[in-house]
Amino acid sequence: MRISKAIESVGAKGEVSLEKKTAVVEFDPEKTRLEDIVRAIERYGYEVEVE
Repeated sequence: MRISKAIESVGAKGEVSLEKKTAVVEFDPEKTRLEDIVRAIERYGYEVEVE
């Protein structure tokens, strides 16, 4: 799954639901920036909304 690969590519872990159009992402802010996760997902053509 592209979104999972994008999340993993920046050192984060996530649970993706295409049905619900959501992803819950866990990351260490000392190693990975939220902006990097967002950009990685957007590169695959998906919109990102952070809650």
